[in-house]
Amino acid sequence: MEAEPGAANFPIRNSIDEYILAKLKDAKLEPAERCTDEEFARRAYLDIVGMIPSPAEVKVFLTERNPDKRAKLVDYLLKDPRYGTNWAVWWGDMLREHSNASGREGTLRGSYREWVKDALNAGLPYNKFVTELITASGRADETGAANFYLRDENNRVETANNISNVFMGTRMACAQCHDHPFDKWEQKDFHSMLSFLEPRTTVQQDVTATLVNLKNNRGMPKDMQELAKPYIERAEKELAASKDKKDGEPAGGTLGMGMGTDNGGGKGKQARKGGPPNLLRDLQKEIEEKLGKDKAERFRQILNNSQIRKVVERPVGDYHMPAEGDGADKRAKNSGDLVEPIFPWDPNLKAGPRESRRDALARFITGTRQFATVQVNRLWAKLMGKGLVHPVDDFREKNPPSHPELLNFLADEFIKSKFDSKHVLKLIMASSTYERSSQPNKSNKDDSALFSHAKVRRMTAEQI
Repeated sequence: MEAEPGAANFPIRNSIDEYILAKLKDAKLEPAERCTDEEFARRAYLDIVGMIPSPAEVKVFLTERNPDKRAKLVDYLLKDPRYGTNWAVWWGDMLREHSNASGREGTLRGSYREWVKDALNAGLPYNKFVTELITASGRADETGAANFYLRDENNRVETANNISNVFMGTRMACAQCHDHPFDKWEQKDFHSMLSFLEPRTTVQQDVTATLVNLKNNRGMPKDMQELAKPYIERAEKELAASKDKKDGEPAGGTLGMGMGTDNGGGKGKQARKGGPPNLLRDLQKEIEEKLGKDKAERFRQILNNSQIRKVVERPVGDYHMPAEGDGADKRAKNSGDLVEPIFPWDPNLKAGPRESRRDALARFITGTRQFATVQVNRLWAKLMGKGLVHPVDDFREKNPPSHPELLNFLADEFIKSKFDSKHVLKLIMASSTYERSSQPNKSNKDDSALFSHAKVRRMTAEQI
Protein backbone atom coordinates (compact mmCIF):
# COMPACT_ATOMS: atom_id res chain seq x y z
CA MET A 1 0.00 0.00 0.00
CA GLU A 2 1.06 3.62 -0.45
CA ALA A 3 2.56 5.20 2.64
CA GLU A 4 0.13 7.40 4.54
CA PRO A 5 1.46 10.91 5.19
CA GLY A 6 0.18 10.83 8.74
CA ALA A 7 -2.34 13.04 10.47
CA ALA A 8 -2.27 15.78 13.04
CA ASN A 9 -0.64 14.39 16.20
CA PHE A 10 -0.44 10.93 14.57
CA PRO A 11 3.05 10.41 13.11
CA ILE A 12 3.66 7.24 11.11
CA ARG A 13 6.15 5.28 13.20
CA ASN A 14 5.82 1.91 11.48
CA SER A 15 3.50 0.05 9.12
CA ILE A 16 0.96 -0.47 11.88
CA ASP A 17 0.09 3.24 11.76
CA GLU A 18 -0.22 3.22 7.97
CA TYR A 19 -2.80 0.45 8.01
CA ILE A 20 -4.74 1.91 10.94
CA LEU A 21 -4.78 5.42 9.54
CA ALA A 22 -5.92 4.26 6.11
CA LYS A 23 -9.00 2.65 7.66
CA LEU A 24 -9.70 5.73 9.78
CA LYS A 25 -9.55 7.99 6.71
CA ASP A 26 -11.89 5.69 4.80
CA ALA A 27 -14.33 5.90 7.71
CA LYS A 28 -13.75 9.68 8.04
CA LEU A 29 -12.66 9.29 11.67
CA GLU A 30 -10.07 11.45 13.38
CA PRO A 31 -7.69 9.59 15.73
CA ALA A 32 -7.74 10.58 19.38
CA GLU A 33 -5.01 12.73 20.87
CA ARG A 34 -1.72 11.25 21.97
CA CYS A 35 -1.81 10.07 25.58
CA THR A 36 0.22 11.92 28.18
CA ASP A 37 3.48 10.59 29.60
CA GLU A 38 1.67 9.75 32.83
CA GLU A 39 -0.94 7.75 30.93
CA PHE A 40 1.70 5.97 28.84
CA ALA A 41 3.72 4.97 31.89
CA ARG A 42 0.67 3.51 33.63
CA ARG A 43 -0.46 1.70 30.47
CA ALA A 44 2.97 0.25 29.68
CA TYR A 45 3.58 -0.96 33.24
CA LEU A 46 0.17 -2.65 33.43
CA ASP A 47 0.51 -4.24 29.99
CA ILE A 48 4.04 -5.57 30.44
CA VAL A 49 4.62 -6.23 34.13
CA GLY A 50 1.04 -6.21 35.40
CA MET A 51 1.56 -3.45 37.98
CA ILE A 52 1.13 0.31 38.07
CA PRO A 53 4.44 2.17 38.41
CA SER A 54 5.55 3.45 41.78
CA PRO A 55 5.66 7.24 42.35
CA ALA A 56 9.44 7.09 42.13
CA GLU A 57 9.32 5.24 38.80
CA VAL A 58 6.85 7.76 37.39
CA LYS A 59 9.05 10.66 38.52
CA VAL A 60 12.10 9.20 36.80
CA PHE A 61 10.15 8.70 33.57
CA LEU A 62 8.64 12.20 33.61
CA THR A 63 11.97 13.91 34.17
CA GLU A 64 13.65 11.98 31.34
CA ARG A 65 14.38 14.34 28.42
CA ASN A 66 15.24 11.71 25.80
CA PRO A 67 12.65 11.93 22.97
CA ASP A 68 12.80 8.11 22.72
CA LYS A 69 12.02 7.60 26.39
CA ARG A 70 8.79 5.70 25.70
CA ALA A 71 10.61 3.12 23.59
CA LYS A 72 13.33 2.93 26.22
CA LEU A 73 10.72 2.29 28.91
CA VAL A 74 9.22 -0.56 26.88
CA ASP A 75 12.67 -2.11 26.40
CA TYR A 76 13.35 -1.81 30.12
CA LEU A 77 10.06 -3.40 31.14
CA LEU A 78 10.38 -6.31 28.72
CA LYS A 79 13.65 -7.21 30.44
CA ASP A 80 12.05 -6.99 33.90
CA PRO A 81 11.44 -10.44 35.51
CA ARG A 82 7.92 -9.27 36.29
CA TYR A 83 7.19 -9.53 32.56
CA GLY A 84 7.26 -13.32 32.76
CA THR A 85 5.25 -13.33 35.98
CA ASN A 86 2.53 -11.17 34.45
CA TRP A 87 2.24 -12.90 31.09
CA ALA A 88 2.38 -16.34 32.71
CA VAL A 89 -1.01 -15.50 34.24
CA TRP A 90 -2.37 -14.81 30.76
CA TRP A 91 -0.92 -18.07 29.51
CA GLY A 92 -2.19 -19.89 32.58
CA ASP A 93 -5.74 -19.00 31.58
CA MET A 94 -5.27 -20.27 28.03
CA LEU A 95 -3.53 -23.46 29.11
CA ARG A 96 -6.21 -23.96 31.79
CA GLU A 97 -3.79 -24.09 34.66
CA HIS A 98 -5.52 -25.14 37.87
CA SER A 99 -5.58 -22.55 40.62
CA ASN A 100 -5.09 -25.04 43.43
CA ALA A 101 -1.96 -27.17 43.42
CA SER A 102 -2.63 -30.89 43.40
CA GLY A 103 -0.48 -33.97 43.14
CA ARG A 104 -2.90 -35.54 40.67
CA GLU A 105 -2.85 -32.44 38.47
CA GLY A 106 0.92 -32.35 38.44
CA THR A 107 1.04 -28.78 39.73
CA LEU A 108 2.22 -29.51 43.26
CA ARG A 109 5.68 -30.50 42.04
CA GLY A 110 7.05 -28.99 38.87
CA SER A 111 5.07 -25.78 38.72
CA TYR A 112 3.30 -25.17 35.43
CA ARG A 113 3.34 -21.43 36.14
CA GLU A 114 7.07 -21.43 36.88
CA TRP A 115 7.86 -23.23 33.63
CA VAL A 116 5.83 -20.74 31.60
CA LYS A 117 7.29 -17.75 33.45
CA ASP A 118 10.86 -18.92 32.95
CA ALA A 119 10.23 -19.60 29.25
CA LEU A 120 8.82 -16.11 28.76
CA ASN A 121 11.63 -14.36 30.61
CA ALA A 122 14.23 -16.40 28.73
CA GLY A 123 12.67 -15.34 25.43
CA LEU A 124 11.98 -18.91 24.31
CA PRO A 125 10.80 -18.58 20.67
CA TYR A 126 7.09 -19.18 20.42
CA ASN A 127 7.39 -22.11 18.03
CA LYS A 128 9.74 -23.84 20.47
CA PHE A 129 7.50 -22.92 23.41
CA VAL A 130 4.55 -24.67 21.78
CA THR A 131 6.67 -27.60 20.58
CA GLU A 132 7.91 -28.24 24.14
CA LEU A 133 4.33 -28.28 25.40
CA ILE A 134 2.98 -30.61 22.73
CA THR A 135 5.93 -33.04 22.88
CA ALA A 136 6.44 -32.95 26.67
CA SER A 137 7.16 -36.28 28.39
CA GLY A 138 8.30 -37.29 31.84
CA ARG A 139 7.43 -36.33 35.40
CA ALA A 140 5.89 -33.05 36.45
CA ASP A 141 8.56 -32.47 39.08
CA GLU A 142 11.24 -32.72 36.37
CA THR A 143 9.53 -31.18 33.35
CA GLY A 144 7.07 -28.38 33.98
CA ALA A 145 5.75 -28.60 30.40
CA ALA A 146 4.43 -32.10 31.17
CA ASN A 147 1.59 -30.39 33.03
CA PHE A 148 0.12 -29.66 29.60
CA TYR A 149 -1.05 -33.29 29.59
CA LEU A 150 -1.25 -33.97 33.33
CA ARG A 151 -3.88 -31.25 33.62
CA ASP A 152 -6.32 -33.40 31.61
CA GLU A 153 -5.49 -36.77 33.18
CA ASN A 154 -6.07 -39.16 30.25
CA ASN A 155 -8.78 -37.11 28.58
CA ARG A 156 -7.08 -36.38 25.28
CA VAL A 157 -10.29 -34.89 23.85
CA GLU A 158 -9.78 -31.87 26.11
CA THR A 159 -6.11 -31.68 25.10
CA ALA A 160 -7.01 -31.73 21.40
CA ASN A 161 -9.60 -28.99 21.92
CA ASN A 162 -7.06 -26.85 23.77
CA ILE A 163 -4.45 -27.28 21.03
CA SER A 164 -6.83 -26.31 18.23
CA ASN A 165 -8.31 -23.41 20.20
CA VAL A 166 -5.14 -21.81 21.59
CA PHE A 167 -2.50 -22.54 18.96
CA MET A 168 -4.65 -22.53 15.82
CA GLY A 169 -7.48 -20.17 16.84
CA THR A 170 -10.04 -22.76 15.83
CA ARG A 171 -13.22 -23.81 17.59
CA MET A 172 -13.34 -27.44 16.58
CA ALA A 173 -15.07 -28.95 19.64
CA CYS A 174 -18.44 -29.03 17.89
CA ALA A 175 -17.06 -31.51 15.35
CA GLN A 176 -16.33 -34.08 18.04
CA CYS A 177 -19.82 -35.57 17.71
CA HIS A 178 -21.03 -34.28 14.32
CA ASP A 179 -20.03 -32.09 11.40
CA HIS A 180 -19.71 -28.44 12.44
CA PRO A 181 -22.98 -26.57 11.67
CA PHE A 182 -21.30 -23.17 11.12
CA ASP A 183 -17.81 -23.97 9.86
CA LYS A 184 -16.04 -26.27 7.39
CA TRP A 185 -14.93 -28.83 9.96
CA GLU A 186 -16.26 -32.36 9.69
CA GLN A 187 -16.31 -34.98 12.40
CA LYS A 188 -13.42 -36.81 10.73
CA ASP A 189 -11.28 -33.66 11.06
CA PHE A 190 -11.62 -33.58 14.84
CA HIS A 191 -10.84 -37.26 15.19
CA SER A 192 -7.90 -36.98 12.79
CA MET A 193 -6.53 -34.37 15.19
CA LEU A 194 -7.24 -36.63 18.16
CA SER A 195 -5.40 -39.55 16.52
CA PHE A 196 -2.10 -37.67 16.97
CA LEU A 197 -2.60 -38.03 20.74
CA GLU A 198 -4.88 -40.99 21.38
CA PRO A 199 -4.17 -43.72 22.44
CA ARG A 200 -0.38 -43.36 22.46
CA THR A 201 0.01 -40.43 24.87
CA THR A 202 -0.94 -41.43 28.39
CA VAL A 203 -0.55 -40.24 31.96
CA GLN A 204 0.84 -42.87 34.30
CA GLN A 205 1.71 -42.91 37.95
CA ASP A 206 5.44 -43.27 38.54
CA VAL A 207 5.13 -45.80 41.34
CA THR A 208 8.79 -45.84 42.30
CA ALA A 209 9.08 -42.04 42.44
CA THR A 210 5.82 -41.87 44.41
CA LEU A 211 7.17 -44.28 47.02
CA VAL A 212 10.35 -42.24 47.35
CA ASN A 213 8.22 -39.13 47.74
CA LEU A 214 6.47 -40.69 50.74
CA LYS A 215 9.72 -40.11 52.60
CA ASN A 216 8.93 -36.38 52.58
CA ASN A 217 5.41 -36.78 53.92
CA ARG A 218 5.45 -35.48 57.48
CA GLY A 219 1.84 -36.38 58.11
CA MET A 220 2.42 -40.12 57.95
CA PRO A 221 1.94 -41.80 61.38
CA LYS A 222 5.04 -43.33 62.91
CA ASP A 223 3.78 -46.90 62.66
CA MET A 224 3.19 -46.43 58.93
CA GLN A 225 6.63 -44.90 58.55
CA GLU A 226 8.23 -47.98 60.08
CA LEU A 227 6.37 -50.33 57.76
CA ALA A 228 7.05 -48.15 54.71
CA LYS A 229 10.78 -47.67 55.37
CA PRO A 230 12.10 -50.84 53.65
CA TYR A 231 9.79 -50.27 50.66
CA ILE A 232 11.00 -46.69 50.31
CA GLU A 233 14.64 -47.78 50.51
CA ARG A 234 14.08 -50.36 47.79
CA ALA A 235 12.31 -47.77 45.65
CA GLU A 236 15.24 -45.37 46.08
CA LYS A 237 17.61 -48.02 44.76
CA GLU A 238 15.34 -48.77 41.81
CA LEU A 239 14.95 -45.08 41.00
CA ALA A 240 18.70 -44.57 41.02
CA ALA A 241 19.18 -47.59 38.77
CA SER A 242 16.54 -46.39 36.29
CA LYS A 243 17.90 -42.90 35.67
CA ASP A 244 19.45 -43.91 32.37
CA LYS A 245 16.40 -45.80 31.18
CA LYS A 246 14.21 -44.32 28.50
CA ASP A 247 10.92 -42.82 29.59
CA GLY A 248 8.19 -45.42 29.71
CA GLU A 249 10.38 -48.40 30.57
CA PRO A 250 9.57 -50.11 33.86
CA ALA A 251 11.93 -49.42 36.72
CA GLY A 252 12.39 -52.70 38.53
CA GLY A 253 8.92 -53.92 37.52
CA THR A 254 7.04 -51.62 39.88
CA LEU A 255 4.77 -49.91 37.37
CA GLY A 256 1.09 -50.51 38.05
CA MET A 257 -0.71 -48.84 40.89
CA GLY A 258 -2.87 -51.61 42.30
CA MET A 259 -4.41 -49.09 44.74
CA GLY A 260 -7.48 -47.81 43.01
CA THR A 261 -5.52 -46.45 40.04
CA ASP A 262 -3.95 -48.24 37.11
CA ASN A 263 -0.97 -47.24 35.00
CA GLY A 264 -3.01 -45.11 32.67
CA GLY A 265 -5.03 -43.36 35.35
CA GLY A 266 -8.16 -45.56 35.06
CA LYS A 267 -10.21 -46.48 38.09
CA GLY A 268 -10.39 -49.63 40.09
CA LYS A 269 -7.91 -51.84 38.27
CA GLN A 270 -5.47 -54.10 40.03
CA ALA A 271 -2.10 -55.29 38.79
CA ARG A 272 -2.31 -58.56 36.88
CA LYS A 273 -1.97 -61.67 38.98
CA GLY A 274 1.32 -63.36 38.48
CA GLY A 275 2.85 -60.13 37.13
CA PRO A 276 5.95 -58.32 38.44
CA PRO A 277 6.04 -57.29 42.10
CA ASN A 278 4.31 -54.03 42.97
CA LEU A 279 5.84 -52.29 45.97
CA LEU A 280 2.86 -50.06 46.65
CA ARG A 281 0.40 -52.92 46.48
CA ASP A 282 2.55 -54.99 48.82
CA LEU A 283 2.97 -52.08 51.23
CA GLN A 284 -0.76 -51.43 51.30
CA LYS A 285 -1.44 -55.10 51.98
CA GLU A 286 1.02 -55.13 54.86
CA ILE A 287 -0.43 -51.95 56.38
CA GLU A 288 -3.95 -53.37 56.24
CA GLU A 289 -2.86 -56.71 57.76
CA LYS A 290 -0.82 -55.18 60.58
CA LEU A 291 -2.56 -51.84 61.24
CA GLY A 292 -6.15 -52.46 60.15
CA LYS A 293 -8.52 -51.18 57.48
CA ASP A 294 -8.85 -47.68 58.94
CA LYS A 295 -5.10 -47.14 58.75
CA ALA A 296 -5.07 -48.60 55.24
CA GLU A 297 -7.65 -46.04 54.15
CA ARG A 298 -5.60 -43.29 55.77
CA PHE A 299 -2.58 -44.53 53.82
CA ARG A 300 -4.52 -44.27 50.55
CA GLN A 301 -5.24 -40.62 51.32
CA ILE A 302 -1.59 -39.93 52.13
CA LEU A 303 -0.52 -41.68 48.95
CA ASN A 304 -2.98 -39.68 46.85
CA ASN A 305 -1.34 -36.48 48.07
CA SER A 306 2.17 -37.80 47.49
CA GLN A 307 1.87 -39.39 44.08
CA ILE A 308 4.05 -38.36 41.18
CA ARG A 309 2.84 -38.93 37.66
CA LYS A 310 4.45 -38.82 34.27
CA VAL A 311 3.55 -38.40 30.62
CA VAL A 312 4.48 -41.28 28.32
CA GLU A 313 4.16 -41.64 24.56
CA ARG A 314 4.07 -45.24 23.36
CA PRO A 315 5.55 -45.95 19.91
CA VAL A 316 2.53 -47.99 18.78
CA GLY A 317 -1.24 -47.81 19.01
CA ASP A 318 -3.96 -46.82 16.55
CA TYR A 319 -7.01 -44.66 17.06
CA HIS A 320 -10.47 -45.75 15.95
CA MET A 321 -13.54 -43.64 15.44
CA PRO A 322 -15.71 -44.12 18.54
CA ALA A 323 -18.62 -46.41 17.86
CA GLU A 324 -22.14 -45.50 18.93
CA GLY A 325 -22.57 -46.32 22.59
CA ASP A 326 -18.84 -46.06 23.25
CA GLY A 327 -19.46 -43.77 26.21
CA ALA A 328 -21.32 -46.55 27.99
CA ASP A 329 -19.46 -49.58 26.69
CA LYS A 330 -15.68 -49.24 26.72
CA ARG A 331 -15.38 -52.57 24.92
CA ALA A 332 -16.68 -50.77 21.82
CA LYS A 333 -13.75 -48.37 21.84
CA ASN A 334 -11.87 -50.06 18.99
CA SER A 335 -14.90 -51.12 16.97
CA GLY A 336 -15.03 -48.00 14.76
CA ASP A 337 -13.07 -47.23 11.62
CA LEU A 338 -9.33 -46.62 11.86
CA VAL A 339 -8.51 -42.90 11.90
CA GLU A 340 -5.18 -41.80 10.47
CA PRO A 341 -3.15 -38.92 11.95
CA ILE A 342 -3.85 -36.36 9.20
CA PHE A 343 -3.42 -32.66 10.00
CA PRO A 344 -6.88 -31.04 9.64
CA TRP A 345 -5.57 -27.65 8.45
CA ASP A 346 -3.56 -29.28 5.64
CA PRO A 347 -4.73 -32.78 4.61
CA ASN A 348 -1.45 -33.26 2.75
CA LEU A 349 0.36 -33.55 6.09
CA LYS A 350 0.28 -36.95 7.74
CA ALA A 351 2.41 -38.45 10.51
CA GLY A 352 4.83 -41.12 9.31
CA PRO A 353 4.46 -44.72 10.51
CA ARG A 354 7.70 -44.65 12.51
CA GLU A 355 7.79 -41.10 13.88
CA SER A 356 6.40 -39.71 17.11
CA ARG A 357 2.92 -38.50 16.34
CA ARG A 358 3.27 -35.63 18.78
CA ASP A 359 6.53 -34.57 17.13
CA ALA A 360 4.72 -34.58 13.80
CA LEU A 361 1.79 -32.60 15.22
CA ALA A 362 4.07 -29.95 16.71
CA ARG A 363 5.95 -29.65 13.41
CA PHE A 364 2.74 -29.33 11.39
CA ILE A 365 1.24 -26.70 13.72
CA THR A 366 4.31 -24.49 14.03
CA GLY A 367 4.94 -24.73 10.29
CA THR A 368 1.61 -23.20 9.28
CA ARG A 369 1.12 -19.48 8.71
CA GLN A 370 -2.10 -19.57 10.72
CA PHE A 371 -0.07 -20.51 13.80
CA ALA A 372 1.85 -17.22 13.55
CA THR A 373 -1.25 -15.22 12.65
CA VAL A 374 -3.20 -16.51 15.65
CA GLN A 375 -0.43 -15.56 18.07
CA VAL A 376 0.11 -12.01 16.80
CA ASN A 377 -3.64 -11.49 16.88
CA ARG A 378 -3.69 -12.56 20.53
CA LEU A 379 -0.82 -10.19 21.35
CA TRP A 380 -2.65 -7.35 19.61
CA ALA A 381 -5.83 -8.10 21.53
CA LYS A 382 -3.94 -8.22 24.82
CA LEU A 383 -2.51 -4.73 24.27
CA MET A 384 -5.35 -3.09 22.35
CA GLY A 385 -8.38 -4.64 24.05
CA LYS A 386 -9.73 -6.36 20.92
CA GLY A 387 -8.29 -8.64 18.27
CA LEU A 388 -7.99 -7.88 14.59
CA VAL A 389 -9.84 -11.18 14.40
CA HIS A 390 -12.45 -11.18 17.13
CA PRO A 391 -13.02 -13.39 19.04
CA VAL A 392 -9.37 -14.43 19.00
CA ASP A 393 -10.18 -18.16 18.83
CA ASP A 394 -12.60 -17.90 15.91
CA PHE A 395 -10.47 -17.90 12.76
CA ARG A 396 -12.73 -18.79 9.83
CA GLU A 397 -13.73 -17.40 6.46
CA LYS A 398 -16.98 -15.90 7.74
CA ASN A 399 -15.15 -14.01 10.52
CA PRO A 400 -12.55 -11.97 8.60
CA PRO A 401 -10.03 -9.62 10.26
CA SER A 402 -10.86 -5.94 10.56
CA HIS A 403 -7.42 -5.08 9.12
CA PRO A 404 -6.20 -8.02 7.00
CA GLU A 405 -3.10 -6.23 5.70
CA LEU A 406 -2.06 -5.29 9.24
CA LEU A 407 -2.55 -8.86 10.44
CA ASN A 408 -0.38 -10.14 7.59
CA PHE A 409 2.29 -7.54 8.35
CA LEU A 410 2.45 -8.61 12.02
CA ALA A 411 2.57 -12.30 11.06
CA ASP A 412 5.41 -11.59 8.62
CA GLU A 413 7.34 -9.71 11.30
CA PHE A 414 6.75 -12.54 13.78
CA ILE A 415 8.07 -15.16 11.37
CA LYS A 416 11.05 -13.04 10.32
CA SER A 417 11.96 -12.49 13.98
CA LYS A 418 12.00 -16.28 14.47
CA PHE A 419 8.82 -16.21 16.55
CA ASP A 420 9.95 -13.57 19.03
CA SER A 421 6.82 -12.37 20.85
CA LYS A 422 8.71 -9.47 22.41
CA HIS A 423 9.54 -8.18 18.93
CA VAL A 424 5.83 -7.97 18.09
CA LEU A 425 5.03 -6.33 21.43
CA LYS A 426 7.70 -3.68 20.77
CA LEU A 427 6.29 -2.99 17.30
CA ILE A 428 2.79 -2.47 18.63
CA MET A 429 3.86 -0.38 21.60
CA ALA A 430 6.12 1.79 19.42
CA SER A 431 3.23 2.75 17.15
CA SER A 432 1.22 5.94 17.32
CA THR A 433 -1.83 3.68 17.41
CA TYR A 434 -0.88 2.28 20.84
CA GLU A 435 -0.33 5.81 22.18
CA ARG A 436 -3.86 7.03 21.53
CA SER A 437 -5.71 8.57 24.46
CA SER A 438 -8.73 6.72 25.81
CA GLN A 439 -10.70 9.96 25.50
CA PRO A 440 -12.57 9.87 22.16
CA ASN A 441 -13.41 12.91 20.06
CA LYS A 442 -16.69 13.80 18.37
CA SER A 443 -15.88 11.88 15.21
CA ASN A 444 -14.71 8.61 16.77
CA LYS A 445 -16.80 8.29 19.95
CA ASP A 446 -18.81 5.41 18.47
CA ASP A 447 -15.82 3.56 17.04
CA SER A 448 -15.30 0.11 18.55
CA ALA A 449 -13.36 -1.67 15.80
CA LEU A 450 -10.92 0.69 14.05
CA PHE A 451 -8.68 1.59 17.02
CA SER A 452 -9.13 5.35 16.74
CA HIS A 453 -8.74 5.67 20.51
CA ALA A 454 -7.52 3.46 23.33
CA LYS A 455 -10.03 0.99 24.70
CA VAL A 456 -10.70 1.39 28.40
CA ARG A 457 -10.02 -1.97 30.02
CA ARG A 458 -10.74 -3.25 33.48
CA MET A 459 -7.71 -4.24 35.52
CA THR A 460 -7.40 -7.96 36.09
CA ALA A 461 -7.74 -9.47 39.55
CA GLU A 462 -3.98 -10.06 39.66
CA GLN A 463 -3.24 -6.46 38.72
CA ILE A 464 -5.56 -5.18 41.41
